[in-house]
Amino acid sequence: MVNIDRGSKILLYALRGYSLSRLGYNTEAKIQLKNVVQIDPLQDIDFINKGIALSDLGQYEEAINCYDKILESKQQRNEFLLIGALLNKGYALDSLQKFDKSKKCFEQVLLIDNKNVLAYNNKGLAFYKMKKYKEAIDCYDEVLKQAPEYVPSLFNKGLAFSSNNRHNEALNSFNHVLELDPSYTEAYLAKGICLYELKSYPQSIVEFDRVLKTNPQNIEAIRYKTYSLYQLKKNEDVLNLCNELLTINQNDIYILDLKGRTLSNLGRYDEEINCYDKILEIDPKNITALIRKSYVYETYLGKPEQNIECCDKILEIDPKNIEALNNKGLAYIHLRRFKEAITNLDIALNINPNYILALNSKGIVFMESRDYTEALKWFDKALQLNQDLMSAIQAKAQIYDKLGNYEALIYYNKILEKDTTDLRVLNYKGIVLGKLGKYDDAIDCFNTILEFDPNSIGAQKNKEYANYLKSRKYH
Repeated sequence: MVNIDRGSKILLYALRGYSLSRLGYNTEAKIQLKNVVQIDPLQDIDFINKGIALSDLGQYEEAINCYDKILESKQQRNEFLLIGALLNKGYALDSLQKFDKSKKCFEQVLLIDNKNVLAYNNKGLAFYKMKKYKEAIDCYDEVLKQAPEYVPSLFNKGLAFSSNNRHNEALNSFNHVLELDPSYTEAYLAKGICLYELKSYPQSIVEFDRVLKTNPQNIEAIRYKTYSLYQLKKNEDVLNLCNELLTINQNDIYILDLKGRTLSNLGRYDEEINCYDKILEIDPKNITALIRKSYVYETYLGKPEQNIECCDKILEIDPKNIEALNNKGLAYIHLRRFKEAITNLDIALNINPNYILALNSKGIVFMESRDYTEALKWFDKALQLNQDLMSAIQAKAQIYDKLGNYEALIYYNKILEKDTTDLRVLNYKGIVLGKLGKYDDAIDCFNTILEFDPNSIGAQKNKEYANYLKSRKYH
């Protein structure tokens, strides 16, 4: 029977464990690694092997103790052992999210070997995790001076560029990685995320599909593909992917919110509300879901009482939430309870005098109560902050029209600059032009409506009336 010394046993069990882990036999690998940690090391190399096994089992503090046995010894150590202990201690500290201490380990390696690629790369990763992206990039550049095709540093450099919002430079790094290693799945994913951030949504989907071809269960690729499709308004595709993600994690609040917004795009408002209700089951104080519910009840479902109920829940959580105060004001306008509307809007404006939505809503209060002079004052205040605020422009156009003030025409034109196919505004504009005796221009407006909607009875009658007035003018 062959006697195996403790060091050889540690090495043998460790090698078995690592091999089984690479083959995907994780349970069996853990058994071998547990065998390693039950043996007391005799030699320095045994402490390193035991430390690595402990790290693989998630026992990082115990692993660090093994490496410190070498590093704290007063005996002379060879550089190989010191570097091994320092590198592995740095990895363990990184796993404990002690990035500054991890970085110092890699710096100690570089004092021994100032060209150590692993130390520079991992020092860069420590900087990256501390959000010090410039310093991280400098470290990766040190690696690439020595090894221009070292893929891990090229990839990590791309991540640092991307995290620093330098997405075009990140793309160059990821493309270089893929030239060197076309099978590097993480680079396709990272490239897709960069393209998403650059708003190149169709191109980003191409990259996510490459990832999913290799690994159909890659959650991050599915998520980002969903985000890209949402930006492209591919609503049915977004819904399908949201449902797929929710089968994996039914409590994914972000995806429930995205599903709700997608259902809103499809006009399925009751189902949208159900999504926000599920979010609120998970997180009863989720203000975003309550705000969305409030908005849907007010804007699409015409349920001001339910809107007020949502707003009151928000204000219990955050009494200074100006969005809830504004939405509550809008609900009271809907109910024609104008004093209560003004009370809520004034509270919002006391918190933020430049809150443009509340300024606009106060204009609506006075417009609905037919105090047009006061309404115009508040719409003008809103437009001073945002001259393109369409709701205020539309309201001013309607007020001037009601007052018989032909300045309405200026505001109808502003609306049509943004949307030349707004048939309702074209109709109003045509009527104003007819009142001004500009019959040909009025007829042009009604003809434009009829091109889009040949069955528009209103446009047809208004056109006939404009032609009648025009014929009388010349007789």
